[in-house]
Amino acid sequence: MRRPFLAKLLLLGAAVASLAATRSAAAQSLRRFEKEHKSDSSSSSSSSSSSSSSSSSVGGEIAGSVARSCTASVCNTIGPEAIGFVGSAIAGTTVDAPPDQPNGGHAFPAAIIYNDRSDGAYVKPWRRTDEGVWYREDSSPPRRAEIGVGGFAALNEKVYAHDFRFTGFLGLFVLQASYERFYEPLPDGSVDTLNLPRVHLGPNILGPHFRPLELYALFGGTGMVGTSGTFIPGFDIKLEGRMYPVQPLAFLASSTLTLFGEGKPLWDSRLEAGVAVGRFDFRAGMRALWQEPAQSFLGPVASVTLRL
Repeated sequence: MRRPFLAKLLLLGAAVASLAATRSAAAQSLRRFEKEHKSDSSSSSSSSSSSSSSSSSVGGEIAGSVARSCTASVCNTIGPEAIGFVGSAIAGTTVDAPPDQPNGGHAFPAAIIYNDRSDGAYVKPWRRTDEGVWYREDSSPPRRAEIGVGGFAALNEKVYAHDFRFTGFLGLFVLQASYERFYEPLPDGSVDTLNLPRVHLGPNILGPHFRPLELYALFGGTGMVGTSGTFIPGFDIKLEGRMYPVQPLAFLASSTLTLFGEGKPLWDSRLEAGVAVGRFDFRAGMRALWQEPAQSFLGPVASVTLRL
């Protein structure tokens, strides 16, 4: 009679131990993010050598291909010309001058979104008087920069984050820089952290032709810094859209694919809705970070942005 009772007791103990191990593993989700992209993993040499070919990401293949194809003579010849071309293209789009001036006549995103419904999110275009003088009726200045803060809380893990963002508008080009810090409280009272600094650059591919919507194709990089202090770089491809359809509604949607030299890529997507009040955007929505099913965060996100 005692054996069935002891067997049940052993099974119950095993179940409790398994649950504790599962919670302990789940409580280190930030560490798993960092460990995924380290080449010096603690696994055995045989298993790591057998899985090295499958674990190499597309980012590593792209970097290797570029390094092999770009010889010193070719890179030294193309590099300065490409940089000069990009620089002149960006500089030309930042000139706020009448159409009769060099690189003039551009339309810019406005610092105050709803200055006029007919022009949506943009500063009014240049107009010409009967005397041939160019002028703008709009008193709202062009949007030159943005600063913003935000917060995120995962629903499937005890993970929280806050971020600071800076955006510079160079005509129809945009330069983004952000810093985000994740926190994960552990059962022993300590807190794991994960830092994600990011830099992106790219154009509004719609230009000024559809003014309620801005659609940016961005390229750049992400750095992942966890508890170990190791800096893990990644290459980013990002698509971001902003829409101001009717006053005072404001929408933002973005998706970023980060490719690392080691490990699986990271998807970071969000959808936010809110209101534009003067120079401020107040938005809230949902965000998902996905690397693999065992390393995914989903939860609400909120942000406040000031246009300068």
